[in-house]
Amino acid sequence: GQRLIVKDDIDKAKLVTENNNDEEALYDSSLLLGLDLSQGQGVFNPPLTVLNPGDGLRLRPLQLADYSSGFLQLLGQLTKVGEISQEQWEQRFRGMKRKEGTYFITVLEDTHTNQVVGAATLVVEQKFIHGCSQVGRVEDVVVSDKHRGRQLGKLMVSIAIIMAKKLDC
Repeated sequence: GQRLIVKDDIDKAKLVTENNNDEEALYDSSLLLGLDLSQGQGVFNPPLTVLNPGDGLRLRPLQLADYSSGFLQLLGQLTKVGEISQEQWEQRFRGMKRKEGTYFITVLEDTHTNQVVGAATLVVEQKFIHGCSQVGRVEDVVVSDKHRGRQLGKLMVSIAIIMAKKLDC
């Protein structure tokens, strides 16, 4: 069935696009905006969408400026990160961005604090098998301990899986 796009969704889409400086984003936000959570296995109650992931939350690609938005500290809730300088961060970010079509790190931002409170990585691997297909792996899924219990981990995994399907993985 067709989905009605309400004015609120259009306004949110504009907001997401405006807040995503493509120079700074790891991947183009239009990929994220085109995802439909109903194509996934996850059932969300209350319903969540890409444009409405929860009150005061916003989904977007990882950005260069996230060095100071709590992304590394969030990863520290998952595993050991170590001391990473801003220079190291920028080198790694730009290196990942240059490998276009490989790294898709999606973050969940708390719009009240502008801090990253959730993240998931989709890594797309090129293969020779199966007619030169590609495989997507979901890695480094984490939700801040302050935001757990709100279906956000399931949301991040669902988004990565649906994105992988959209990218023909």
